[in-house]
Amino acid sequence: MEEGAKPGTAVVADYQRGGKGQAGSRWESEAGANILLSLYLPVPFLEASVQFRLNIAVSLAVSDFVRLYLGDGVRLKWPNDVYYHQAKLGGILIENSIQGSFLSDSVVGVGINVNQAHFFGPFNATSFTNITGRFYALHDLLDQLFRCFHKRFEALFAGQWLQQRTDYLHQLLGLGELRAFEYQGQLIKATILDVDAEGHLVLDSNLGRLVMNNKEIKFRFDER
Repeated sequence: MEEGAKPGTAVVADYQRGGKGQAGSRWESEAGANILLSLYLPVPFLEASVQFRLNIAVSLAVSDFVRLYLGDGVRLKWPNDVYYHQAKLGGILIENSIQGSFLSDSVVGVGINVNQAHFFGPFNATSFTNITGRFYALHDLLDQLFRCFHKRFEALFAGQWLQQRTDYLHQLLGLGELRAFEYQGQLIKATILDVDAEGHLVLDSNLGRLVMNNKEIKFRFDER
């Protein structure tokens, strides 16, 4: 995003190779097949200590959008992925600038698998097309996605973060379920209890209560 961009500026890409994800993870997207965008958003009212509220608002906007086309089955995987049942449908990356104890502005990156049918990589991925068998016009979908962003951002700006947090937890993948995770090189069983105000994942495990930052723990979908 170029310096001096106006609030709400969106950059839409046709193709992304070696795209950057959370904590340095990478992915590739088939040319012209998916939604790939970056959105510039000034958020000077949001304290840095609770910046995960922005992550929640973005995640809910993407979820709202996906549900319009795919209905139930959409889940938000902590901290930044959108899943359809047990398969990855999209990802979110937010890069924040901080001044003092507040955010100044953010660049919100969103990738959603739409018309891509084949995927390569270590994770189980899917797309709108794989789920429904249909082809989608990306420009029509983008218009609807921006409406969903507008709704959730307005709620964030209005201070409705408690309701947004409730909505987020309601859609959180694995909440209240005993699942397999990888932690410090070992397989553990744990139940997600919460996501705290700072965005940490809170779990009850066979090792006791764990409060995790991103990349300290990994979902293991191949284990039960």
